[in-house]
Amino acid sequence: MASEDGPIVPEAKALPNAPSDCISKLQYLTTSLLASSSWDGSLRLHDVNAMESKLSHSAGIGPLISLAAVDEEYIFVGGLNGSIMRVNVAAAGSTESGTSSPAVEKVGVHSSPNVQDFSSPSGSACSCLAALPASPPLVASAGWHGKLHLWDLRTSSSNGAAVTMNLPGKAFTMDTHETRIV
Repeated sequence: MASEDGPIVPEAKALPNAPSDCISKLQYLTTSLLASSSWDGSLRLHDVNAMESKLSHSAGIGPLISLAAVDEEYIFVGGLNGSIMRVNVAAAGSTESGTSSPAVEKVGVHSSPNVQDFSSPSGSACSCLAALPASPPLVASAGWHGKLHLWDLRTSSSNGAAVTMNLPGKAFTMDTHETRIV
């Protein structure tokens, strides 16, 4: 839509409680709830209509570089260290940020021969996540180590990924549609 004076541009507004470092991923959970992960290690949830912060929580795994959710109950985050965590939003909102709590549960971890060398092509960072609204509940993760993992949320993280596939190179982004992972 344009007026005689040019295009109508909405007013930019800053959300409260911004992270102290770069935002790595954004995802709308509903039309008004926006989740974000950031390099400062925090997961944030904002109500964009009310312009208020609903949650600021540390998953305790260092920088967060990926995020995924099927609904507003659980949010999955992936860390630079290769960890994948499930955050219970209701429980996380009732605890202090940065504390160890039942709100954060380990889903799994990427393994790599060069776990500490994140600049290496074989670094283990979890660079992309996708929560699949399937039965059984699954989370797909991929990273700079060139592997795709499917995690069955009904099993313990100590069992490892339900499925692991080699990719032709590093994974930088991923998306899903129905039963497809791209």
